[in-house]
Amino acid sequence: MARSQQRVPHSGVPEGRKSTQGLIYPDIPFPPSTVQQLPLSIALDKKILSDTQRSSALVPNLVNDLFPKASFSITPNVIVKLCEKDFYDLTDWKWLYYPGSSKKADREERAYATASFLNKLTRLCWLLYRDNQRPLPGVPRRWSVIESPRLLADGSKVASCGIALAEAGPDDMQWSHMLCDVQIESTAKGISLAVQKLTTGAAHVFATQDHRLFHLGLALAGDTCQLAYFDRAGRVLSPKFNVHKHPVLFARAIMGLTVLDKAFLGLDPTITLREGRRFLEVNQQEYEIMETIHIKTAMLGRGTVCWRCRCPSDDADYVIKNVWVEEKEEHEEGELLMHVQQVAELRLEADELVLRPDGEPYTTTRVRESHEGGKRPIVPYWIPDLVLRRMVLEPYARPLRDFSSKEELLELMLDALKEHEKIYEDLHVLHGNINDDNIRAFDDPVLSRRRGMLIDFANAVTVSGQPATGAANEAVGTSPFTACDVLLCPRQVEYGPWHDFESFLYVLMIICATCSGPSNTHRQGFDIRKSPMAPWYASDGNRKADIMYLDSDAKFRAFLDRTFDPYFDDLKDVVCELRTLIMFRKNRQPTHVDVMTVFYNHIRARQANQARTTPSSNHAPLVAGAKHNGNGRKRRGDPTPVSSPSLDASAGAPRGMTTRAKSRAAPPREPSPASDESDHTVVQTPPRRKTRASTKRAQSDKQTGMATATRAAKRRKME
Repeated sequence: MARSQQRVPHSGVPEGRKSTQGLIYPDIPFPPSTVQQLPLSIALDKKILSDTQRSSALVPNLVNDLFPKASFSITPNVIVKLCEKDFYDLTDWKWLYYPGSSKKADREERAYATASFLNKLTRLCWLLYRDNQRPLPGVPRRWSVIESPRLLADGSKVASCGIALAEAGPDDMQWSHMLCDVQIESTAKGISLAVQKLTTGAAHVFATQDHRLFHLGLALAGDTCQLAYFDRAGRVLSPKFNVHKHPVLFARAIMGLTVLDKAFLGLDPTITLREGRRFLEVNQQEYEIMETIHIKTAMLGRGTVCWRCRCPSDDADYVIKNVWVEEKEEHEEGELLMHVQQVAELRLEADELVLRPDGEPYTTTRVRESHEGGKRPIVPYWIPDLVLRRMVLEPYARPLRDFSSKEELLELMLDALKEHEKIYEDLHVLHGNINDDNIRAFDDPVLSRRRGMLIDFANAVTVSGQPATGAANEAVGTSPFTACDVLLCPRQVEYGPWHDFESFLYVLMIICATCSGPSNTHRQGFDIRKSPMAPWYASDGNRKADIMYLDSDAKFRAFLDRTFDPYFDDLKDVVCELRTLIMFRKNRQPTHVDVMTVFYNHIRARQANQARTTPSSNHAPLVAGAKHNGNGRKRRGDPTPVSSPSLDASAGAPRGMTTRAKSRAAPPREPSPASDESDHTVVQTPPRRKTRASTKRAQSDKQTGMATATRAAKRRKME
């Protein structure tokens, strides 16, 4: 991507400590700034908020653990003593500029007064550090008043006027800029409400900042303060304390947030910033982060983040996956990937546990261990012990939503189904989490088109028996794409391939509802959570099952008419046929061949229809807007000619079809015509080159030949 697109937000990466010479903290007037509006930009539901609240643990020494005394060049108690008379009254034990708890002051007025006080205290600490030649952050941090809607644990939404800490200078505050969130209530009784509202801020920070290890929030209710720590295992709280009676503790928290390195605020120090470019290391190999391709928006759990990275040694693109896994299962995904890559396209290049600067692993248990008296606080038994792992994967692949035509969309899904069959038949493994993000498109160096592949086998299910099934669990699936049976009774279902087939169907349905064209063209003015498909996103298994199992064909077709974007009208037949095959299973469960045949037949029909309606030409059809010079060659910089992807040998008739069926289903010999999306932007693919993955795949093809023959013989015997 262009360098201009690689710019890191100013709250991006923990920076090196800077010399204090020449550093000036801005003098913030009152009011400190205009109110910044932050939208509720991610979907939160009552369950996420209630789960976070249930996970809360109280750690007695949290503030001191997060900001230890040794981390300060000038200690907080020295700051408080230096503040005597001018900023803190040691006689009355009171901060002089801290806003009183008057109930007459409205929320905005109190927020402005609090932000002004925090900026004055921060500026004082900054000046003392600078005058004593102590290291400071390269960019000052300031407190700004923000307004944003917040969700509470009961599911209600409230308007909030609070404060955000960010690096000085942003005129347009975003969640991605936030370093610390502050929620304010007028009296001490509101401390619980303030903590609840901090959860919304934490969810948005994790969803917009790909380098977050944890997030800190501050609840101020009258003269009462409480520090909230959020990570992928839940929430940790400090004891409540009075800001006036415990000035050193309060100063420690504010100084830790404003003068210490951003690693103390939860930003990943293993990601370094050099000349505006981000780098990280895995197994002592450095990679440059080119772009963020995925952030898991759910705050709790694995917190998966994926980057497209480039290795300087071979100038190849890789996917680096950051994921929090249970400590007892930390090697399982890597071992499974090593097993699956025998027949899958996805390859594991490196896998390591991410270590802190002190050599210890990053873990969610560390902050929950109290250092006071050597006792660990009471933590609910269901809180997982998570560690951070980092994996290097290849090949780099684009999201399924980047399809260049409806025909390619079907072909990519057919490729993924073929890979799904190989993994099931040869390795006795089911993917267990088919969704629109786990089906990807990569540039095959051998074929003339992109191919579909599966990624993320973290929820894979090992199967056995005939037909081979396995035990489902609550971790299987992503809610909108989960099969109805599994959604309703996860612990009572024998998980089989037909459950993954159902997920494939939901992938197609959701893309047809949320896109309005190729190249990830989002459907404007459409909210799927408020559409007829709302039950998919509300985990309403009963209503979802009613639509998929009980609605008549005519009623289901009307459901699609109300849900699908008009661009996908001609794919409703595919969806209806798949629904009949997968959901209305009578005496036998659908097989891979059954499902692949539906896709294959519709792809072939589309190609045949295009061949009849498009005039033949000796030249490859062009995308609209492409220009050529006089001799028929494309000029440098013009759009790449794109022809409709044909079903080559590797994407031919599904295995198991009879010879006569194969001859009837053979793809047309004529070159297929142009993409049916000539009036839309088509994804441009870079020149293909041989990668480590393609080399390994060629080596493994010989090994899988025998397995394929055995699979075909087994199927003939069954038939």
